[in-house]
Amino acid sequence: FFFQAEDGIRDFCLSRGLGDVYKRQVEIFKGLEKDFEKQVSSINSRLGSLSSAKNKQSYLSGLEEDLVEVDRIVKQMDLQLGGIDKIQKPTYSQKYRDCKSQIESLRRTILKKQDEAAYEQGKANLLGGNALEMTPTSKEKLLDPNDRITAQNNKLLEVKRIGYEAEERAANIQRELNRGTEILIRSNSRAKETEHALGTSNALANTIMRRMFANKITLYAVVGFVILVLIIIISVSYTHLRAHETGRNLVCRLLLEKK
Repeated sequence: FFFQAEDGIRDFCLSRGLGDVYKRQVEIFKGLEKDFEKQVSSINSRLGSLSSAKNKQSYLSGLEEDLVEVDRIVKQMDLQLGGIDKIQKPTYSQKYRDCKSQIESLRRTILKKQDEAAYEQGKANLLGGNALEMTPTSKEKLLDPNDRITAQNNKLLEVKRIGYEAEERAANIQRELNRGTEILIRSNSRAKETEHALGTSNALANTIMRRMFANKITLYAVVGFVILVLIIIISVSYTHLRAHETGRNLVCRLLLEKK
């Protein structure tokens, strides 16, 4: 009964501790979600003002840097998913996937705008800003750099895709490490519980051994006392018989001793 009560208390404390961890993870995830929505809203607003920008390429580069910050927030959200309990995890996993989808959509939009800005800039450089005076030679000059820009953009997209895949793998590895850490924490807690139970069992065994030793000492003392009492009784009985023997008995005893 003692060990069951102790185990019950420890299990309750462990569950309460994990519950606090899950709660903190959810709160962190919600905070990151708010930051994400704020950043995405800012990027969409700035995209709406792109037409009034003087240098669209520089403007879009700034948006791309903001998108990198948003991507960092989403990666943090992904890391927090590993610490959310199984009941709430599907809900927050869906929120994470929605955020990833929004990032991909924004990234495609920015890349498209960058291509358009590069095309307009190249056309302006070749034609001096007058699109109506295009000669066949000017068209060839325009198409050739445009093809090179498209090829470079395709290579850039491939490099970015590889980078995103590497980051996704790193995030998966981080999630596995978090799970491993949680398992180690639980194992350590159980090991401490087992150690405590072994210590209690050892103390109980020592108590039992001390009691057994005390019982042996008591038994030996009782046996010695009984033997002493028997010796005293025999001595007293013999003395009593000697004191009450008659002359005839004395003669018989002496004759027997002589033989």
